[in-house]
Amino acid sequence: MAIHIYTKKEIEDVISKSNKFIFKCSFIYNNTIREIICKKTIKKEIIKKYTNHSFKEFIQFISKIDSQKNYYELLRTHKKFHFLINNILLNHLENKIITEELFDNLHFNYQKLTTSLNEIILRFDFTRNQLDKLTGAWNREIFLEFLEKEHSEMKRGEKAFSLVYFDIDFFKFINDTYSHSSGDFILKELIKLIKDNLREYDSISRWGDDEFLILLPNTSINEALFIINRIKEIINQKIFSTNSFEIKITCSFGIVEATLEKSINEVIHKADELLYTSKRLGRDKIEC
Repeated sequence: MAIHIYTKKEIEDVISKSNKFIFKCSFIYNNTIREIICKKTIKKEIIKKYTNHSFKEFIQFISKIDSQKNYYELLRTHKKFHFLINNILLNHLENKIITEELFDNLHFNYQKLTTSLNEIILRFDFTRNQLDKLTGAWNREIFLEFLEKEHSEMKRGEKAFSLVYFDIDFFKFINDTYSHSSGDFILKELIKLIKDNLREYDSISRWGDDEFLILLPNTSINEALFIINRIKEIINQKIFSTNSFEIKITCSFGIVEATLEKSINEVIHKADELLYTSKRLGRDKIEC
């Protein structure tokens, strides 16, 4: 089974929405306590405003991109939080006694809800910090985890994955001729271009200065060759331009299909060898 690889936007959306719900729940909880302590008069319309219907959409969104985890319990916790808030406010509105048990249940539920949301933020913030700051590609540490997961899936009978090792031809010349900031611009734009043309569960890692690895899950060598050929053509047609220059670039690629007989390091090493074969044969080539 191919593992969904979060995009930078998905990570930012999860963190932003989680923070938003923490703020909303804290506001509702604190407002409820204040209204009871201060014996404020409230209306039923206010109670209805406290109901949050968008949380279910949030759970559907995060469950789609993070299918390895079950968020059903979080949805239940959120639903119970609003149920308890409504009960307490209605009791207050009708001058009924708010029992210690009801109040304790609300407090416990509120703590559980905000703790769960904070745990999501911490986990996705950690993931965000595994992205290369310039290109948005993954760093080595987390990318190796992706490779290990795919290797484990193969052991359970899933289809093999393919690994692509590539770099930019004559990148040092580009840096020396146009400046390092221009080289950075090209790296950033190139990786964005490639990501836009990969599948949602493919991933790319910055392995060196201008060297990158692409993980293609559930992909045979022939399928990988088709994907990379298409991406290579897109790169060759692209003009990288700023106010100070316009340039076309080429890339060289090495592709290998993983097997259970080869370790992750051996697969990477083989892809690296194939990359340098394509360099030796004249660059702007794909070797597999």
